[in-house]
Amino acid sequence: SAPSASPPAPSNPLAPTDFSSLLPLAQRGEIVPLRRELARLLALAPSDPRLLELTALAQSYQLARIRELLTAHLATTSKIRSLPT
Repeated sequence: SAPSASPPAPSNPLAPTDFSSLLPLAQRGEIVPLRRELARLLALAPSDPRLLELTALAQSYQLARIRELLTAHLATTSKIRSLPT
């Protein structure tokens, strides 16, 4: 059997703040600006799996799922940033 390989790390992973620009657009249901912003971010980090998933969801107008993923992602990253060092 083949050795289990860990998934490759995203090249140029985006900072949590980069994702914060997407949530207001998704909350307002602004699909065209949301797709434009996703395309801009994807150009910066073309292999980021989070962006690939969000882009696929935006292409199929799944705004509720996009809002859910962004809210969870931003909540997780804000908890990480607030941990004592």
